[in-house]
Amino acid sequence: MDNRPTTQKNIRLLGLAYVAIIPALAFMLSLIPLKTNAAVELPFLADIQVQRVLVFGGFPDCSSVCPISLSTLKQTYIHYKDDLNKDDLRVVFVNIKLNTPDEITQKYAQSFHPDFKGYSSKTNDTSPLYKTLSLKTFSNKQDYSAHSGIIYLFENKNHQWRMTRVFDSNVEQQKLLSHLL
Repeated sequence: MDNRPTTQKNIRLLGLAYVAIIPALAFMLSLIPLKTNAAVELPFLADIQVQRVLVFGGFPDCSSVCPISLSTLKQTYIHYKDDLNKDDLRVVFVNIKLNTPDEITQKYAQSFHPDFKGYSSKTNDTSPLYKTLSLKTFSNKQDYSAHSGIIYLFENKNHQWRMTRVFDSNVEQQKLLSHLL
């Protein structure tokens, strides 16, 4: 008896299973925050006098990832500060659209919460800031798709800023809070 058709079917089924499993695993892994302890020197961290900073890179014209992520950061910040009575957290919005006036970036950040800080850089994506945060800058509408929506947690440990967590933009408020407490 020849088992070739059955074997070929099994191989095809196995191939289809891999095709379905790989994207599912990639999606699941994106929901797990990356833990790190990398020392960083970023220009906007030098003036911040708290222990923790959540950083999100986006642009004011964004109508998808940015408002959702910044709203999550707002809810996290409000709960952390007001409900838990903690005052060692700041939120910084890093504008990835080059040559945006500082006032526009700050106004956009503060439209989510008055305590949020907006940071605009006039340098391109080869600067240490954008390399550290793996952000791609752009200057025209064709490059909008380069925007990933990652949230970073930095902690000041012994007078040295360290990137301690990296979250996907789909992270829920409770998961952010659990890593802040």
